[in-house]
Amino acid sequence: MLFRSDFGLKIDSTAVTSGTTNDSFSTGSHTASEAGDLDYTAGLWGGACASDGSVTLAAGDDKTCTITNTFKKPKLTLVKTVVNTGGGTKGANDFGLKIDSTAVTSGTTNDSFSTGSHTASEAGDPDYTAGLWGGACASDGSVTLAAGDDKTCTITNT
Repeated sequence: MLFRSDFGLKIDSTAVTSGTTNDSFSTGSHTASEAGDLDYTAGLWGGACASDGSVTLAAGDDKTCTITNTFKKPKLTLVKTVVNTGGGTKGANDFGLKIDSTAVTSGTTNDSFSTGSHTASEAGDPDYTAGLWGGACASDGSVTLAAGDDKTCTITNT
């Protein structure tokens, strides 16, 4: 979990703490900024700050600037291909696809999984031969997600 202090907030070149009033700045133009974090998308500056973080202080001003950072949720898609040679009739979603213990639909992007290790699996069918997992998944169906990832795992049954 990241806290507001994890984003390296500054007014001009002076480090500041989120939510703390700073009375050491002179009148005139200033710029709020943050170091940011690659796992988060920063919104525009707001409150008393212009969208670029600029703010002008006059004598007696008490202004507050705001910015919201949003975590970049990872995305994972399972794509199932079924080869129905020799009379097979099964479809992609007839094989009980799962990520960990969560049922998923072939070709649907899922953004409800946390960062870290996960395992793709399927119930299988004795009339079909399953290939190895591929794409972003290792051959055993394992996949690791990081913030902002958009990965696709594939498997073919014949």
